[in-house]
Amino acid sequence: TGDSVSLSFNNCMTGSGTLTGSLGFHIDSLAGTYGNAPYSVGVSMTFGSLALSSTAYSASLLGSITVAGSKTGANAFTQSISTTSLGASATYGGVTRSRSLTSFTASETRTADATYTYLSNYSLAGTLASSGFTGTQAVSFTTPTTIVRRGTDMYPYTGVLLISGASNSALRLTVISNSQVRQDLD
Repeated sequence: TGDSVSLSFNNCMTGSGTLTGSLGFHIDSLAGTYGNAPYSVGVSMTFGSLALSSTAYSASLLGSITVAGSKTGANAFTQSISTTSLGASATYGGVTRSRSLTSFTASETRTADATYTYLSNYSLAGTLASSGFTGTQAVSFTTPTTIVRRGTDMYPYTGVLLISGASNSALRLTVISNSQVRQDLD
């Protein structure tokens, strides 16, 4: 653990444009042998105004992202991805778009189950702002009730995803069964 790689770009020419900014990769934690249970791993990436530009377009990233996981058995693991802030912007054809993801976390936990072999539990929360929304609005999302999928089922059988927007508007997606979802719009 503690190993890291940092790359800095100062007007570096690539095949399609000019690269500036920085990119960092850090191993935050590692226990056991990755791929052979039991193990745990945590890594993070940092984008320091990493930008690629040309005469036709430009794109940039700013922020960081963290990925973590652990496995204790065949059907026993946890994995997550999170960021306090990650922003992206791009200009193409004279149109600039920007998006930012803040206070974001998503996770999956799998546990062994005698009936379905395993259960997968999903949760997420965060806020997405976009210049594509009128007036650069933001939507927040959360799972007030964890989304759960049984074994190899294609779809979850229970859980709630709540998406909230401007003027206290909200869309609640409630899993009724592994083949039905109810949509409540407020």
